[in-house]
Amino acid sequence: MDKNANQIAVLCPDFFGYPEQIKVALTKLGYNVSLYDERPSNRARHKILLRLGFTVLLRKSIEEHYDNILEMLVSRPVDILLLIDTEAISRDIVLKIKNRINCKVVLYMWDSVKNKPGFLKYIDLCDKAFTFDPLDAKNIDELKFLPLFYASEYSKSVDVSQKYIDVSFVGTLHSDRYRVLKSIEKQISSEGLVVSKHIYIQNKFFYFLRRILNISLWESHFEEFTTLKLTTDEVADIFRSSKVVIDINHPGQIGLTSRTFEALKSGAKLITTNSAVADYPFYDSSMISIIDRNNIHVDKSFLQADLRPVDMGDYSLEKWLDSILHTI
Repeated sequence: MDKNANQIAVLCPDFFGYPEQIKVALTKLGYNVSLYDERPSNRARHKILLRLGFTVLLRKSIEEHYDNILEMLVSRPVDILLLIDTEAISRDIVLKIKNRINCKVVLYMWDSVKNKPGFLKYIDLCDKAFTFDPLDAKNIDELKFLPLFYASEYSKSVDVSQKYIDVSFVGTLHSDRYRVLKSIEKQISSEGLVVSKHIYIQNKFFYFLRRILNISLWESHFEEFTTLKLTTDEVADIFRSSKVVIDINHPGQIGLTSRTFEALKSGAKLITTNSAVADYPFYDSSMISIIDRNNIHVDKSFLQADLRPVDMGDYSLEKWLDSILHTI
């Protein structure tokens, strides 16, 4: 990294503590960091409209949000603008920032083009652009493939003998995740094991909206979910205490979630619906069980097998940042 260019602004959605993790890691690497929420609001209505692509209905709030950010950037100019998993920002806004601040723009997407296509409108304005999705990188010349990461909290030493949680799941409610999780839990429970679940939902409105639209949620109850966001330390403690962690990726999205790296780095086995994990150098069938989300079967021998270390190489957050910002 060019440490002479050490003023950086990060625009990232508020998501399971990842923005703060990134800010802390950048600070340790010698950067002066300004962190901003990429969304103008985290209210349910705003999130829904953004996800559905109805940004025109939020134009005023988006413009006001980014006008405020721009004024802060003018008063404290940065050398690099790091955009992460954007939904709200537009081509006009990126152009305005580049013209006023004259900074480098770097983009990283931890969602697929299928889920969040909006960034394609301004990708040509980016000095670098990365994605966690190998298929998107293959299909779009401007995108480079870069897997996600684990934060330092997951690198703490683990005493396997002290793991007391049979199986855990931590994640946000989306798509068919509830149906898949309940099917996995049913099989695991038949083996006498307990699944510890933390299924996050923004609020009751979000839950009932999803319940209306998603038939797999019709037999669910709001009490099965939580509106409590866990901190990075809390999730790391759960994974370090877990023998097995469940990962249920978004259908049709083959990029590995951070949960993959976090679970394995925490010394837990992984049950995942993402078959693409078999293409990564750390894949170990004794520690990673790939299941079909439409024909779920959890192998009893996998659950009973002893834990063993997985060579994760260097998928640390610091290495991830170095790959993104190198030569900028």
